[in-house]
Amino acid sequence: MDNLSNIQWNKVAPCLVLLILDVVLEFSECTTQAEVNKHLQLGMDFLVRGQLSDALTHYHAAVEGDPNNYLTYFKRGTVYYALGKAKFALQDFSKVLELKPDFTSARMHRAEVYFKLAEYSKAKEEFLQVTYEDPYNEEAVAYYNQCDSWVSEARLAQAYIRGGDHRAAADTLSRLLEVSPWSAALRQLRADCYIALNDLFSAVSDIRAEVRECLKLDPEHKLCFPLYKKLKKVDKLLLQCEELSEGGQFSRCVESGRQVLKTEDTVTLVVRCLHVARLSSCSGRRVFWRTLLMPTSDWRCWTMRAKDGLAPRDRQGIP
Repeated sequence: MDNLSNIQWNKVAPCLVLLILDVVLEFSECTTQAEVNKHLQLGMDFLVRGQLSDALTHYHAAVEGDPNNYLTYFKRGTVYYALGKAKFALQDFSKVLELKPDFTSARMHRAEVYFKLAEYSKAKEEFLQVTYEDPYNEEAVAYYNQCDSWVSEARLAQAYIRGGDHRAAADTLSRLLEVSPWSAALRQLRADCYIALNDLFSAVSDIRAEVRECLKLDPEHKLCFPLYKKLKKVDKLLLQCEELSEGGQFSRCVESGRQVLKTEDTVTLVVRCLHVARLSSCSGRRVFWRTLLMPTSDWRCWTMRAKDGLAPRDRQGIP
């Protein structure tokens, strides 16, 4: 009898184990989905209030909880888009289309990202596909019709540069950047044009934008991050020099100048600043700033001028 009971129990036990596991997994799945829904709701609440970073945090959690939900990727992608993070927006919109190829809104957003990056050929293909899926999408049609003209504008800018007409090239690139503000390549070209025109104020603005975009995409970038840290330190010391000079504390001003040189002794701009400070005992404020604006071939100087605010009246500081 005991043997019979054991045999029956051995047959039933695996079924009971599977049943228990099924209940546990079902409960776990319900809990996870509830958490995902909560994160989605919180993300939407923050998005409505314009708190994009907080919304992004909750959308990250929602994606981790449900990595196969195309709508979650789309919502996170729209936040990246609003933040100007083109690389991550493209990744999310592409994932959406991988999971649901006929999701027209995601394709439209991806096309717009390409357009803002000045990748007009890719943008044109995407806008065309949108018109196939939604023939009455007037925005997609309008964008599609613009792509070829902006390609021509980009080629015209290159032709101006080859011909040495940097002013015309800069003007053309400015028009392009109005519609494609996320293009680092266009901004670099325009900075080069401004440099050729000796318009360093405008050049530093474009270079600074590139450095910040670099750090936005990769906060620990091996080239951008160390440079940014050094520029912050140099900026602080140069500001200290200016304040000490204005306060008549010339010896301390010179000492701050020496600290600048210890921080950065290879950039022509810093060496010039210190040299002038020593010659004038930091009292020639006008001479000091005029020296800051002297032309130089070192692009890092232009970046430093941008971080340094270019002139006392323009000082913005480094965030």
